[in-house]
Amino acid sequence: MIDWTKPIELNDGTPCKVVHVFNCGNRIVAPCDGSYDWSTCTNEGFISLNKFVRNTPPPKRRGTVWVNVYDGFLPSVHESRAVADTNAHSSRLACVGVPWEEGQGL
Repeated sequence: MIDWTKPIELNDGTPCKVVHVFNCGNRIVAPCDGSYDWSTCTNEGFISLNKFVRNTPPPKRRGTVWVNVYDGFLPSVHESRAVADTNAHSSRLACVGVPWEEGQGL
């Protein structure tokens, strides 16, 4: 079910907006780029067999973790370079930043 209070997009990823709501709950949606490729959709978001509206997924979280690397010991992972430096043992060989994105490697 579509939450019409949140951002929406077409199933091809094109951001869109509601420009009119009919009494029956159906809506006219238009691309946010200003083009006139307007479509009528049901309250459930269906436009045609292979075209529909959905809520825009939230952006994926991204970040970097810092790994202290040791010879003969397990590495230790930290949320920042400063924390990695503070918790480093004198035998640290390297401190490596590893970027990540939500869902990566799953």
